[in-house]
Amino acid sequence: MLIVIAHRPRQTGSPLRSTLAQGVVSGVVERIQLHELTLGQTADLLSAEARSRRSVDLYRESQGVPQYLLALANPGNNDEFVQLVQTEAALLGHDERRVLEAAAVLDGRFDVAALAIVAGLERDRVCTAATLLLGRDLFRRAKPASVMVLRHPLVRDAVYAETDGCWRREAHRRAIDYLRGCGAPPSELAHHVAAAPDGSGSDDLDILLRAAEESLPGNPERAITWLEAALRLVLPRQQRGRALIALSRALCVAERFADAMPYLREAVAMGAALPVEIWAKAVSQSAAIDTLFGRYSEANATLDGALAMLRGRPSLEEVELLVRRGVIGLYDGGALDTATVDLAARRAQEFECHTSTAAAMALRALKSTSLGDIETALSALETSASCIDQLSDAELAHSPDCLALLGWAQLNAARLVDAEATMRKGVTLAKEFGATTVLPLFLLGLSLVNNAMGRIGESRRAAIEAKEWGRRVGAEQVRDFGLALEANCAIWLSRRNDSKRAVSRAQRLIKALPPRTYWYSMGALMCLAAAVEMGECSEYCVALVLDAGGGGALPNFVLALRAQCFELLCAAAILQGSPWAGEYAERSAAAAETLGLPYQRAFALAARGHAHRASGRAGEAANHYREAADLFAVHGALGSQARALTLAAQCASAAGSPDRAAEMLRPAKELAIRCGSPLLLADVGAEENSVAHAVRGQDPAVPDVDVAATDGLAAADGLDLSCLTDREREIARIAGRGCRTKEIAEQLFVSPRTVEVHLSRVYRKLNVPSRAVLVRLMARAA
Repeated sequence: MLIVIAHRPRQTGSPLRSTLAQGVVSGVVERIQLHELTLGQTADLLSAEARSRRSVDLYRESQGVPQYLLALANPGNNDEFVQLVQTEAALLGHDERRVLEAAAVLDGRFDVAALAIVAGLERDRVCTAATLLLGRDLFRRAKPASVMVLRHPLVRDAVYAETDGCWRREAHRRAIDYLRGCGAPPSELAHHVAAAPDGSGSDDLDILLRAAEESLPGNPERAITWLEAALRLVLPRQQRGRALIALSRALCVAERFADAMPYLREAVAMGAALPVEIWAKAVSQSAAIDTLFGRYSEANATLDGALAMLRGRPSLEEVELLVRRGVIGLYDGGALDTATVDLAARRAQEFECHTSTAAAMALRALKSTSLGDIETALSALETSASCIDQLSDAELAHSPDCLALLGWAQLNAARLVDAEATMRKGVTLAKEFGATTVLPLFLLGLSLVNNAMGRIGESRRAAIEAKEWGRRVGAEQVRDFGLALEANCAIWLSRRNDSKRAVSRAQRLIKALPPRTYWYSMGALMCLAAAVEMGECSEYCVALVLDAGGGGALPNFVLALRAQCFELLCAAAILQGSPWAGEYAERSAAAAETLGLPYQRAFALAARGHAHRASGRAGEAANHYREAADLFAVHGALGSQARALTLAAQCASAAGSPDRAAEMLRPAKELAIRCGSPLLLADVGAEENSVAHAVRGQDPAVPDVDVAATDGLAAADGLDLSCLTDREREIARIAGRGCRTKEIAEQLFVSPRTVEVHLSRVYRKLNVPSRAVLVRLMARAA
């Protein structure tokens, strides 16, 4: 007969252990040591992959014990395990059982002193009981040796569930008194308060609020647990308001914005029953969430009602709500009137608050820039930045709107380097301190400023992060603009042959954005810029910008964007053979003159260069482009600088100065590489080939070589056909059949001027001196 005895040595009595040891010596007993499960064995029991996240987590939590593993894997179906623990506990005497229950109430590390207080027993009796529980392996020693823990959290849960509810409540209150006397932090007290709240609630509320604050932002779900317990207390209205604000903040940190709104609405509805600082926080946070989800009218209505209640009662809370309205304007394009901006600035200065002054001055900078009052805007920016420099990171994280407004004001004023630093700092602080409602504003701003500076890869990363954030929380507008920004970055990061598809995708995404918003305007502008660079500017791209701008004068665009818009419209008009090119160049110059900023003047110079180039005044155009490039360099706009230098080189070469052209192409190529844009690099490379022939004095005529067909167009050694766009290939193919410009235009439904522009690009990129040579080359290929 074979008898199998499975036992845990630490729980086995001395007589049985002695008998088994003698059996091993005499050879009638075979001892088989069972070790903890391996990760592979754990995965086998779970029918899962060994390296899966679930297997690894359960293996760690179970400590390799099969019973624990199965109980953890099936939390709703572990009655068998609970029964085993209860069977163990049933064998205990009264004192041992009471001490075990006290340990379950303490839930963690404990010593004899704590057990004695919570269990309500004399210390000597607790010492005796603890020794027995250590012998039964229900308790285990920790470090230092005077500290003990329960065998496993699952054992604690099973014991706690079977403890008498009335006794358990009193035990929790005794634990609170003991731990408070020991100077324990609120996070250790909160568990006991939540399990056994006091009827008065005041001290308990303070413990729960402080414990929640300690948990943020790293563990928002734990903070939510404590704060939900706080709302179950019987509290006066003011204290309930504090709990409502704290809970809504924790829910926002956890990105559970929809769950936060009912609590905020309750706090807002309390009105004058709450201290004004608590009530204003509720109003501001409610408006912030409505704004994130595109509910601008609701957000503004909430602020209107609140500001009406505060009228005639000067306070910093009034400034906070006015600043919130300014943040809404960054999303919906609405601008504050000058009187409101001045009121915010006056109130902030009255109370000598750095945070409020920084925000109010950033608002003034935004407003002044939109009116063309650059002197006032720059002065306000300096004041705002100076105030922010005096604030700690924690203070900024508590009121991040001031940093967001400063970053966007710097972006509008073309302070690109400053704006990039502000946006990046905002992203870091928002993540570190859980300021989730303002995080997308920093991410989108960071993407835009990096795009303007030619850092396309960094721009794309920020856009993707904003897109994923919007998708995760259900903020469709944030998601859609992140998608549009990402698509625009993809154009610049694509090869020329792939960029046309990227432009089409960007157009579709931009059209899905809310019309007449800042996001729609920026998306349309960026899409047109990429299309112009490709030489594939469709009427659709131009229509997007004109629609966003509200007509040819672009009244809907902020003044800071108009010089760039008109410059791009000028380039597009030339591509299309439109007579509006000169007019757009003049409008770009007028917009730049109104602002008086070097960055806008750079775009106006580029527009003038376009106009001169189209009229055959290549030398003058080269000078304008070069001057524009120098101004772009001052602002760190690498992509715009590379584009201006490449255009300057083209015009210098056409004007008979290939050496000057080559000199400008060297920094243009370096800049294009730094931008990481194949599109810019291809243009520089094509111009380098053309200029190289001119510098060496070579005849650019096509050499007599064998010709092979590539994608329907002839190719020969030394000719880089990959630099041609789809439209350029199509026009080259038709021209190769001997068709005249007018006939090509009629076939493709474009203007003759557009055909000429594309043919000039084909000649330049392929080093073909004339249409006759192109026709001969195509005929040989055929």
